[in-house]
Amino acid sequence: MSPIDRLASKTQAFETLGVSTEATKNEIRAAYRMLAFKKHPDQHPECGNEFARITEAYRFICEHADEFGITEAPAEEEVANEPVAPRRVSRPALQATEEEFDATTMLECEAHLDEYEGNFTGHVPSAIYRKGRNLTYFVKTPLAKGRNAVSLPTGMLEDTRKTLPKLVTFDFRDAHGGYFEMPTETCAEHFPGARKIQIRFASA
Repeated sequence: MSPIDRLASKTQAFETLGVSTEATKNEIRAAYRMLAFKKHPDQHPECGNEFARITEAYRFICEHADEFGITEAPAEEEVANEPVAPRRVSRPALQATEEEFDATTMLECEAHLDEYEGNFTGHVPSAIYRKGRNLTYFVKTPLAKGRNAVSLPTGMLEDTRKTLPKLVTFDFRDAHGGYFEMPTETCAEHFPGARKIQIRFASA
């Protein structure tokens, strides 16, 4: 990397973190932590690329700290020979939300369910609970003995993309305590951004 390219990369990295090129290691570290918490994919899946840019900028600055003359400025209390206990930055709690499905969404799921023929009991969810990338669908009907099928709205973590419902089938014995947990491979293929999905049924 030429000196000009290195200077341009330095300027861009500092701009990405929103700090001055005269910032100390403490200030750079604090800026990175704040941005990383705000843009973490666990809370905002759509910020994945931005989170990667922030992390790369911080890594670049750390690797060239000596070259850029970045120093670890002591706090005022340390200058006065009064060590300051390190402050622990806590990770913000994920906000949980619950929402009812509108009539259109439920009708789409019912119509999708009607497209299939088979020896199973069909269900349609009425609401969803979201916490980070974990989803719980609520079904008002109870589990039935034998085979069950649920038509689920997909793309719940990517609201800007219209996707068709997904039919999930399973045996009564695969649900425990009124819950059915979606296989990991099904989550990855049909529910973009989701980490864990459960379907909760009404009590019989």
